[in-house]
Amino acid sequence: MDNEKLIKPIRSHTELYDLSNSKYSDSTWKEKIWKGIGEKLNQTGAKKRRDYYILQKYDVLTMAEKKYLIHKTTDDKDDIKYVVSYEDLFKRLSDYHIRIGHGGVGKMHAILSNKYSISRPAIETFLSICTICNSKKGSNRKLVIKPIVSNNFNEIGQVDLVNF
Repeated sequence: MDNEKLIKPIRSHTELYDLSNSKYSDSTWKEKIWKGIGEKLNQTGAKKRRDYYILQKYDVLTMAEKKYLIHKTTDDKDDIKYVVSYEDLFKRLSDYHIRIGHGGVGKMHAILSNKYSISRPAIETFLSICTICNSKKGSNRKLVIKPIVSNNFNEIGQVDLVNF
């Protein structure tokens, strides 16, 4: 579909995108508007292959009028795995990272994988910007040993002071 054909009808309905509009939070009203826009553009709400995949893999959990996207479980024994949105990703990673004492990738992934669906590269990217973890790494701590070079035997002596 041409994006410009879609943009014009959306601009005329500010309640779809303007947070200060009183009807912004009214989902039934917005659904009617979307249906009207779809009819104007001759677009049916037919589901595509990806839509069926998403419906098969994910579910919506409603708690106290708040909705969470979760992975579908096969039986009741499985724990709920939440899908974390991009907006909440930094906050979740930061909270758990501090809770486990600035643990590494393996430790964070092991703890987070029980409750959340967060990819390992996302955790690695987060850890790369943690200033405390980066200051722990330090520089190369190898000792540099220089050989003693002399022309005659017993000309130069060297004493190593270990734990002095």
